[in-house]
Amino acid sequence: MLAETTPRSPRVPFVWPTPLVRRPASPRLALLERAGAGLLTLVGVLGFFLFPTYPNYDSIYAMLWGREIVHLQTPTFDAYLAPTEHPLANIVGGLLSLLGQVGDRVWIALCIASMVLLLVGLYRLGRDLFSPVIGFLAALLLASRLDFAFLAARGYIDTTFLAFVVWAAVLEVQKPRRGFAPLVLLGLAGLLRPEAWLLSGIYWLWCIGPATWRQRIGWACLVWIPTIIWTGSDYAVMGQPLYSFTHTSGLADQLGRTKTIGQIPVTLYNYLVNLDKLPVLVGGIAGGVIGLWLFPKRSLLPLVMLLSGIAIFTMIGVGGFSVIDRYLLVAAVMVMLLCAVALGGWSVLAPGRVRTTWMVLSIVALVAGAAITANRLNLSTVIHDLQFRGDARPTLAKALKDPRTVAAIKRCGVLYLPNHKTTPDARWLTGLPASKVLARTDPTVPDQPTKGVVMITHDRRAIFNQVLYDTTQDPSMNLPPANFDRIVTTPFYTVYVSC
Repeated sequence: MLAETTPRSPRVPFVWPTPLVRRPASPRLALLERAGAGLLTLVGVLGFFLFPTYPNYDSIYAMLWGREIVHLQTPTFDAYLAPTEHPLANIVGGLLSLLGQVGDRVWIALCIASMVLLLVGLYRLGRDLFSPVIGFLAALLLASRLDFAFLAARGYIDTTFLAFVVWAAVLEVQKPRRGFAPLVLLGLAGLLRPEAWLLSGIYWLWCIGPATWRQRIGWACLVWIPTIIWTGSDYAVMGQPLYSFTHTSGLADQLGRTKTIGQIPVTLYNYLVNLDKLPVLVGGIAGGVIGLWLFPKRSLLPLVMLLSGIAIFTMIGVGGFSVIDRYLLVAAVMVMLLCAVALGGWSVLAPGRVRTTWMVLSIVALVAGAAITANRLNLSTVIHDLQFRGDARPTLAKALKDPRTVAAIKRCGVLYLPNHKTTPDARWLTGLPASKVLARTDPTVPDQPTKGVVMITHDRRAIFNQVLYDTTQDPSMNLPPANFDRIVTTPFYTVYVSC
């Protein structure tokens, strides 16, 4: 007689735990969410028009490279002190170049929109994992860190990268191990920053357990596509599939951005304090401990993203690449979410003495934090910086598009700039190739040209922002060479010519 066998239990897919206190969907909450999203959009629109900024150095290069690709030209990835190329940024830059020079303002609009989406996404992530209160507090903490909004206003791709990563997490929470949609968003993020490659790999490993082999292979292709596109574009243009990474490493040495292994822990701490501020970092650590204690499964996702961000930053430092605080953005945002857990975790508990005490302490902490922030916040510095960026570009365009400057460049052939800082802007505004717009600090370029068109910076703010910001470069390159005649003067720039 055969032994009786116990039937195997069917595999139950992982689902994120529901809150300890289940609440029905509230029409009032939905109305508040729509009102909040609308308010954020309104603030973004007002900021776009009140402070008309332009893409930063890295982003304007992406637009230049995109324009070269659209015109079937080889993108100049090897230009003097050019930044690292990012394939998705190049694609978007190429599309925006079809709009003409207004495309650079559209780039800023897209970055501001990504900041709005990032705030909404972080709220949704906190709400779906924990509670609306925690989601709101996480978004509030992010909004209070003006550095992030400042990145968007200057056209950095970082807020777009973060928006892709956060919304990938939101989609995963809504439907665990769904695979395709989050991997697509992480793939787009991976075309902006290679840090997303590790996140994609970790997520693929998470998804493949209950998946079919067809899904596993298809999702693996999504994981590898960004790497293939990035290395493939480097190989097609430069003949080196790892050019972006070797170039970044060499540039890091040149700019003094490398760190030794022993310096990485201290740098990691300092950068997180810079991005989050010390009270938020302390709150994030407390929130991580509280989350693991009270609701460990719901805290798993932000903790994995936090540790992944730290691991990526450490690997970048050990690899000899540029070590800058923007490589910790994912980790910094997760610290804010965990700090929101520490501040708003009471909202997930059932009514009682613990909930009430926790809520009161959180309110006290929020009031104290708001008071400290208001006391230390210096909006005038931010406003002056944004105003400078809005004022400098039009005067640069005025100097370069003056008929006398245009005629001089046609007659004399080459435009010389004090250094590389305004090179991509000048190329974008004039349409000149890289060989016709040269930085005098470039070792291959004569620092005292005998003929050509030379532009110098003369406004105090512009000198500090575009000449004296780098102490390794000779400020005398911002003086006109002998025997050059002045032909055009604008509030920030002066043009000289000698043929």
